[in-house]
Amino acid sequence: MVESRAGCENLFITTCTAVRISRPPISVPGLTPEDNFYGNDACFFMDLPQFLQPISILIEVVICVLCLFIAVKNKQKFGWFIALTFGIYVLYDLSAYTRTLLSAEVMALVFLVASLSMLSAVWMLFRGYEAECEGQP
Repeated sequence: MVESRAGCENLFITTCTAVRISRPPISVPGLTPEDNFYGNDACFFMDLPQFLQPISILIEVVICVLCLFIAVKNKQKFGWFIALTFGIYVLYDLSAYTRTLLSAEVMALVFLVASLSMLSAVWMLFRGYEAECEGQP
């Protein structure tokens, strides 16, 4: 059963157009009916993207740093390209997380650069693998 309701309880979209889905109360140890996270009025799902986005950004930063290490320490050119790609992802995700998005035209150009960068890295990896395989019977 779906009912309309003003307010922000139990929203499955970020704007407060309030669609509430009726379901049996959630039994969570330590929570009472007066708590915000209880039963039908629960926002128990929280805002999962807002919770996961910083974790994703942190992982992208780690990948970027590791690829810079590969580029500098191991003198592998593909590391620079992968680092550039993930650096762009970090900047985009940070701007989305802080809601300071750039124009669609700028983002299209930035993602084109990221895609070309990754294509270059994968091509270098492929050429290196191909060169290794040529020497084997």
